[in-house]
Amino acid sequence: MTRIARLYGASLYDLAAAEKLEERIGEQMGQIRTLFLENPLYVKLLSQPSIPLPQRKEMIEDAFGGQAERYLINFLKLLCDRGLLREYPECCEEFTRRFDGDHNIA
Repeated sequence: MTRIARLYGASLYDLAAAEKLEERIGEQMGQIRTLFLENPLYVKLLSQPSIPLPQRKEMIEDAFGGQAERYLINFLKLLCDRGLLREYPECCEEFTRRFDGDHNIA
């Protein structure tokens, strides 16, 4: 796991835990991760520098805006802003690792 994924995944977990949304966001992260794995061309499209950044962020909003927690949508947009969407699966792993540790899950 990269240092970036650990940092971003842990930061999202800390925010989710502070808002008492860690279980809900963790569940939604897993669902989005599955969607990304099943549709790798979508992730590639969101990473295309030839598509203006505002348009890519709008695509995230259109796809997940009505279904996912706002914190998670903003997290995806942040990863898109910084060209780090490829780190999303490992961010999910770090989020899960932190959740499991806090809830005594082996």
